[in-house]
Amino acid sequence: KMTKYSIIINSNIKKCKPTKNDYYKLEKIKRKSIELLQKTIDEKNYNITIVLGGSYSKDTWVKQEVDLDIFLKFDPSLSRTNFEKQVIDVGLTAFKDYNPYLRYSEHPYVETYVNKIRINVVGCFDIKQGEKILSNADRSIFHTEFINSRLNNKQKDHVRLLKFLMKTFGLYGSEIKTKGFSGYVCELLILKNGSFLDMLKDLVKNNNIDEKYVLCIEKSHKAYSEIHNHPIVILDPVDPKRNLGTAISIENYFKLLFVANAFLKNPSNKFFSRRRKNLKYDQSILNNIIILKFNHDKRSSDILWGQLLKSLLKLETKLNKYGFNVIKSSAVTNENDLSSFIFLMEDLKISNFEIRKGPFVNMFHQSSNFVNKNKKSILNWVNSEGKTVLIKTKEMPHAKDYLEYILSQKFNTLGLSSGFNDLPKHYEIIHGKKIISFSKTYEWLGDGISEFIQNESIFDISR
Repeated sequence: KMTKYSIIINSNIKKCKPTKNDYYKLEKIKRKSIELLQKTIDEKNYNITIVLGGSYSKDTWVKQEVDLDIFLKFDPSLSRTNFEKQVIDVGLTAFKDYNPYLRYSEHPYVETYVNKIRINVVGCFDIKQGEKILSNADRSIFHTEFINSRLNNKQKDHVRLLKFLMKTFGLYGSEIKTKGFSGYVCELLILKNGSFLDMLKDLVKNNNIDEKYVLCIEKSHKAYSEIHNHPIVILDPVDPKRNLGTAISIENYFKLLFVANAFLKNPSNKFFSRRRKNLKYDQSILNNIIILKFNHDKRSSDILWGQLLKSLLKLETKLNKYGFNVIKSSAVTNENDLSSFIFLMEDLKISNFEIRKGPFVNMFHQSSNFVNKNKKSILNWVNSEGKTVLIKTKEMPHAKDYLEYILSQKFNTLGLSSGFNDLPKHYEIIHGKKIISFSKTYEWLGDGISEFIQNESIFDISR
């Protein structure tokens, strides 16, 4: 019988499952791409095998959102330098009519668009499973083989649905920017539990916040889950020493838990429709936001996000230490040459009193030292504990002044990422009325701010 769950599940699988026409279109682009690559490999007389990877080759892709991942398999004896040279040479030459460009992850790879479909040409080494991995892409090939040997067609549709759900709430993708669930993790979640609904039920069963979440596909790998000291353990069945869970932030795990509970309580199409951008916010939130916008050189997304998050944390720590209370912070970027840190504070202006407690008065030497060291104090007294207390005036009660002060210090003492060493020369601090005009000028910043000042999308569904 059709339950309220299966009605919602089936109608949304229809929404995210590619049509015959989608398959036809992609098959054509795939054939064309492989033809171009093979022609180039033959012309250059390289020893390379072409292998298809990614969600397309596993048939777990979501309609309208698919890349073609094409792997070039090399002999393991080839040097790193030649490996990288040949990947770049083959990729850029084969797709020369399609404006190809280089991207960087562990190794450089080539990216291009053919008929609006993104193609990634990635190098890997031809090794056998269990042998030492020479590049991260080597594993992807095993992932594809593993998933294809284990998932049936119905389960593949459930993987699509799970990805669709994750995308709705911004939980999809394991890159540093998102710290969410990768496509492969979605496949393993469905494989382990058999279906979308059972996967949600299983998640909710593990509702104890202090216990670690363990996902282990192969019974024989159970012992490996003990070696990972991380709240989320998802063993890679292809290489169980590897924990896929380390890429997932604990917040995103809890958000998924909330969504799972909400769906089981009251399933609806809301879980599979992206929210419209409606800017409802409270002015008092905007009044307490300060933004540090800056320029930098272009670099690859994962490197940039690693540097942004490290630096954001450092600045937040400094602000808190000085007496500002940062309630929430975030980084946003145009993924090219501009980024911003957004801080929401309890108040942009703090009391200009700095109150310091010294030693007990009966420790004469120490307490008179304390008073002499703080000559600039505006009031000293002894409190009921018998301690020396004094008040000094804070030079910089406004967050803007304090941020400017921080950035005027010697850069290498700040603990910010060295990738931003030009930051003190190219920055602006934005607060108050300027926020609105800036978010109109810079669309990426506007989007970042609007996401920052709205309720998390997971709370839309529980209303």
